[in-house]
Amino acid sequence: MPDSLLPRFTGVIAPLFTPCDETGRLDTGGLRSFIRWLKGHRVNTVFCRSGMGRMYTFTLEETMRMAEAALEEADGEMGVVAGAAGIWDGRPERNPDPERYIQETLLLVESLRAMGADGAVLVVPLALAPSGSLDAAGVIYDYFAQVSRAASLPLLIYQPPGLPEACRMTPALLRDIAALPQIAGIKLSTGDPDYFASLARAAVSPSFAFITGNEALYLEGLRLGSVGVIGQGCCLYPELLDALREKFLSGDIAGAERAQADVHRALRAFKGLDAVTAGKQILIRRGVRMLPYDRSGTLPYSDEVIDKLEAALKR
Repeated sequence: MPDSLLPRFTGVIAPLFTPCDETGRLDTGGLRSFIRWLKGHRVNTVFCRSGMGRMYTFTLEETMRMAEAALEEADGEMGVVAGAAGIWDGRPERNPDPERYIQETLLLVESLRAMGADGAVLVVPLALAPSGSLDAAGVIYDYFAQVSRAASLPLLIYQPPGLPEACRMTPALLRDIAALPQIAGIKLSTGDPDYFASLARAAVSPSFAFITGNEALYLEGLRLGSVGVIGQGCCLYPELLDALREKFLSGDIAGAERAQADVHRALRAFKGLDAVTAGKQILIRRGVRMLPYDRSGTLPYSDEVIDKLEAALKR
């Protein structure tokens, strides 16, 4: 574990909506334009090949291209981390070969280190099924142990929402993984405040970045020792999330509570919408040079829908 908390793993970390053209082809020009916009909006670090960036749809080569473009555009003004798990389409009935998946992870982690990235993000390996004497927890621990012992780059664990219970972190498992070399933090995405609190109490330390992955719980996370947030709002209203943390740290709890209430209102504005597609359409209106497409197949929304969403976000 790193000796001290890494500053790039704190504050607002934007999980980039991956720009694509209408055919689904990666648009690195759009990615650069997005990062230029984020530079002026209190974002500390950008996260390529994120869950909101449709992480399961990209190849090794595309992931490296994303990271290269992000690092060049960030140019040291913001941190850059990237998803470095092996290639898998997210379908449990089509799990990859375990050895290949681990080797791809190691290749991506080393490539990111060579490029100068600030860290690599490893999703909890739902892609690897229990086998032999290892249950799901054993497979998860073994994966992080293999990668961390071979890596020379800080690693963030990413537990996305919706995992089967057997594949979710427990306090004991998180403590064991956090003790491995190079494991620097976790992004925990859950809407369950009790579960969130149990892992925060197990993992928060001066050298481990506990990052809130559901901005609806950001204030609660800060109270429990969370040091940052990764969520859709980091791409669309990062100043609000940064202000929430700033007010909390300055002792203005009433102000932090008002900011958290505004976050809840912003999240409700997206009810019934695909946040990535609608979010891209909002960003286009703000001057980001990207198209409102990705590999999900979701079609852009009408101007009327986006007008209503934009008005709600402004409020």
